[in-house]
Amino acid sequence: MGARKTSLLTLIEYSHHESLYEINPKNINFIIERLTTQQNISPSFYNTKNYTSILKKGSDELKKYIEENIEYYINNVFLKLPDNTEEDESSILKLINNDDICANIKHKIVLQQNQIFQTFENIPNILWKDILSDEKVTITWENILEYFNSEESDTSVITDLLNRNNIADSLSK
Repeated sequence: MGARKTSLLTLIEYSHHESLYEINPKNINFIIERLTTQQNISPSFYNTKNYTSILKKGSDELKKYIEENIEYYINNVFLKLPDNTEEDESSILKLINNDDICANIKHKIVLQQNQIFQTFENIPNILWKDILSDEKVTITWENILEYFNSEESDTSVITDLLNRNNIADSLSK
């Protein structure tokens, strides 16, 4: 029995080291739970901060495998987990600044998250319009002016934003 268990563990470690497994939530969680030195990791952490959990608790092999297959991971894990809405700001910024991810997917990443950015700092300009109109950046006169002065500026977005009662009330204070 002991030799069989050792062989199975060796096979699992080999599959992990050589990236011979499908990228899916179950496999990622298994690897983080069983093949890292991290202890006492809450399952809710995987479900609400999946990419953050990989970056903070995943093995070097797992991180490399995910980065090499980032769009597959985003489409088949990150965006498919309904509770994955609490990623750390640094993790979101890493994803939306990744040149291997298309703008449409970056927009979906930001929309799925509860994160509200304080400013447009470190956010690619191509996302500013969507982030502003979706209120994923704090709505301040400074942020509106920064957007207005950008190359991607669309005055209809600003008009729409200013016509929202909650925004108009907030900005008038």
